[in-house]
Amino acid sequence: MPEQSNDSIVSVRARLRALFDAADGEARRDVIVLAIDGIPFGFAATCWQRAELQKLRSVFPTTSSTAWLSSLTGEEVSEHGIPGVAFALSSGELINVYDYREELGPRPRSNIFTDAADAGYAPIAVLGDLAPLDCTWRELLLQGAERTGGTAFFGKPEHSPEEIPDLVRQEIESARERGSRQPKFIWCFIDADLHIHRHGYDLALEQCLKGLEVLAIELAEGGAIVASHSDHGLIKTKPDPALQELLLEAERHCDRPMGGAGRTRWLYPSEGRKDSLLAMLRKRVPAGIRVEESGFFFPAGSKPEVRAGSIFIIAEGDHFLMPEGHQYEHGSLTNEELFVPFALWRQ
Repeated sequence: MPEQSNDSIVSVRARLRALFDAADGEARRDVIVLAIDGIPFGFAATCWQRAELQKLRSVFPTTSSTAWLSSLTGEEVSEHGIPGVAFALSSGELINVYDYREELGPRPRSNIFTDAADAGYAPIAVLGDLAPLDCTWRELLLQGAERTGGTAFFGKPEHSPEEIPDLVRQEIESARERGSRQPKFIWCFIDADLHIHRHGYDLALEQCLKGLEVLAIELAEGGAIVASHSDHGLIKTKPDPALQELLLEAERHCDRPMGGAGRTRWLYPSEGRKDSLLAMLRKRVPAGIRVEESGFFFPAGSKPEVRAGSIFIIAEGDHFLMPEGHQYEHGSLTNEELFVPFALWRQ
């Protein structure tokens, strides 16, 4: 059963906005954010000994496309409408949100970057590991930001995790030198998830996070306010061939391929097949797998409820569908996936 927390990542926008007021004065300080994908609260607490650290609860599903948008817009999933990675549009087309370039519906009216501009800051997004993702989702996420920093961090196999803090330092220094002397809000994306899927929370990643704290302290001692937040954690997961065979069988009774991602997937049953397919799955899924209707998670008629399939298959244990070469996965509701840090370093 997941732990309880009243603080959601939906509050991240308001938390960052409050830093603009904290930096106010005759010479306002830059506000710098390290947005690190895939970091659970416990691992951050181990690595960051000098941060003011708070535990936040992610949204469901615990996937990057859903969680980062909730953090930067301050909207629940039912409001922004992105339920995960693979989902169906009203046309019936099943898309992957990371390569889809057409409209996804109304854009958020505002986000943390428009807040920064309203507060007198130059809003800058250091793309980092977002650089390869030329898609509508990235445009929604970074709306209102000046983009810079085409250097991928974890997205470049030649970069070891221990080298990444220096690469991040270079990108942030470059961003701070851009344009006028106007104070800057700099949000820098670092996709540690790419490493964790294959290697877990190993010593190399621990050294990376400790190096990022050294950088955060240096920036704070230089007059900036520095924060960090994440989207989800990952949990060690083994492939389940029996589940894979069962879901391949279930797909034959569906209108389109399975959607979702990671440890939460959904099915689109053909008309009149939902109840029988639901009953079959509940009877036959292996132990540690949960089967629910979509309305259990999303309000009826809401955009995510319509876009996701009507039957959800969710990992509760340590076996599920796994891509080849992956050892860690996310998307479900275990504590490791659900609880993430919001960290702050300041003088």
